Amino acid sequence: MSKSEIGGLYEFPDYDCRRYSESSFSWLKARSQGLRVRFLSDGRTAISAVLRNIPDVRKKAIHLPAYLCRAIVQPFLEQGLRIRFYGHDPPLRPLIDTHITDGVIFIIDYFGTEAVKERDLKEMLSRGNSVILDVTHSILDPKRFRMADPDLYYIASLRKIFPIPDGGIVYHARERFGGRYGRCGNYGPMVEAMAAKRLYRDSSIPPGDCAMAVKESFLSRYRDFELEKDRNRVRIRPLPAISQEILKHTDVSKMIERRWENLSHVCRNFPSRDLLLFDFREIRSPFILPLVFPDSSQRDRTRDHLVSQGIFPPVHWDIGGIVPESFTLEHHLSQTLLSVPIDQRYDLHDINRIIEALSAVDT
Repeated sequence: MSKSEIGGLYEFPDYDCRRYSESSFSWLKARSQGLRVRFLSDGRTAISAVLRNIPDVRKKAIHLPAYLCRAIVQPFLEQGLRIRFYGHDPPLRPLIDTHITDGVIFIIDYFGTEAVKERDLKEMLSRGNSVILDVTHSILDPKRFRMADPDLYYIASLRKIFPIPDGGIVYHARERFGGRYGRCGNYGPMVEAMAAKRLYRDSSIPPGDCAMAVKESFLSRYRDFELEKDRNRVRIRPLPAISQEILKHTDVSKMIERRWENLSHVCRNFPSRDLLLFDFREIRSPFILPLVFPDSSQRDRTRDHLVSQGIFPPVHWDIGGIVPESFTLEHHLSQTLLSVPIDQRYDLHDINRIIEALSAVDT
């Protein structure tokens, strides 16, 4: 198989930023106009830190979206909180009870869209609720951060967008945001995985056993790192030093420009527009392009074909065993949704490869 593969974990990036003011780290800090910022070790740590700063959180009902990543649920369960799920209208419009008071409402900006408008956030906050807005998919939209309230928290998993081993962030408007940091975790396996993938991508090693050994090396390190996080309790830890170093040396403007160019190109030229989960005009931040197939067999057939072409599309998300089966829309999406990579690692030649591969599948 060709080593010009598309998708999967980030390889160690080029340092393409010469001025700190143009760096991703500086840009992330600048999002916090009117807000305070706290860098943390990952997304679930960001959630855990927020929960520890919500007064009387154990007395409150927690309202989570029924379509979510498993890692989101972990800090809520570890703190013994009462979880209730809420559903969505198609394609993914939150159906949040307007009578909720004095609760904690967790909202996800799915795939770069604006899940809930500012006026609705203000209404939730006016009823004594704390709102946690997951902007992992929409963090590249600066307008999303215009609203500040002591009971509104923006959180994100930074490694979903930026080429770093791990990282999380919280934006808030509280006078005090407590939480003692523990020791920095062991990020060696992820750094090794990123370095090995960079070697796999850039080296002159011909396809064969040696190349596959390098690939298995970074995949196994990545899997082990993820399993270790799932097995251990969430601890409040700082942003890894290597992640901060990478963020300070990656040009954020180039990254955003490339993502928008790739996303708009694939949307304009996509062979089956009826598979798009969201209209391009609804997307505020270029994250990834979600496709929804009529059934799981067509989704899986398409995924298998893309993999055979060296394209590795992620699936968002497996919610089996977490979310009750009564949330039929969310379980349908879990079984039929496939995401197309459009990130900054790829140029229009790569995006055309994706379009051609999708066009070759009979859906």
